[in-house]
Amino acid sequence: MSHRSPRWSGAGPLVGTNVEWFIQVVDGSGNVAVTSNKAFIESVVPRESTGDIEAQASGPQTNGWYTDTVAATISGAPDISYSLDGAPFTPGTSLVVNGTGVHSLDFQGSDGSHGSLAIPIDVSNPSVSVNGTYGFGSIAHALCADSGSGIATCTVLDPLDTSSAGTKTIHADALDRAGHEFHGDLTYTVTAYSFTGFFPPISNLPTLNVANAGNSIPIKFSLSGFRGFNLFAQGYPASQAMTALASLRALSNRSRRTDSPTKRCWISTSTSGGRIAGGWARAAS
Repeated sequence: MSHRSPRWSGAGPLVGTNVEWFIQVVDGSGNVAVTSNKAFIESVVPRESTGDIEAQASGPQTNGWYTDTVAATISGAPDISYSLDGAPFTPGTSLVVNGTGVHSLDFQGSDGSHGSLAIPIDVSNPSVSVNGTYGFGSIAHALCADSGSGIATCTVLDPLDTSSAGTKTIHADALDRAGHEFHGDLTYTVTAYSFTGFFPPISNLPTLNVANAGNSIPIKFSLSGFRGFNLFAQGYPASQAMTALASLRALSNRSRRTDSPTKRCWISTSTSGGRIAGGWARAAS
């Protein structure tokens, strides 16, 4: 598989008309995603014509794709009828075909002659899109897509910037193989880490945590997944002395503790299962 402009694409051999495929992707952190699907494969190669019957299509073309409405005419047999894209056969020798896609025109005469013609049309512009929101620090890409001839070039920031929270705007340009263009600004929002509280042995508010003097207490919390080790702003982690509130001093006195009303905090970058580990210790008197 290859990563190009900036979407993942790949190819493999298909054998038969009923196929099933499985795709597995693993990123640099070991995360795995698996998808599968089934499909009925129909050949796009037109059947060879029999007899003298034939069809002609006319219209402007770029790289083998019609870029406007196509006029088709059929001749060379008596009592001609045709079927467009699998519809019932209709008597007639001319028709107009439009709309993005590869259209299939089947035709036949009363003398037993028949034939087919593929008519590829692209009248649609390509598109470039982003999700509305991304998590802070996530690896994200814009999606370049085209419903007709396919993307020829796509110029957009890759990967997207998720290094800071907030709303961001980027510019994108895309060109499909039929010459249609996209130019526009795209906006997305990066959300901050989702902090949901501390894990045991720390109890969250409104619970008051009480500790013996000199004890070290581990602090653990989650940032909703592994975010790597570069988590802290410059100058952090850090520790400092903190004066306890009067209510904590009163609680200490009622408990007959004589420990100092100060504590020091520390946080390290040790991670396990997406959790961040740290700790705090009350200074012993």
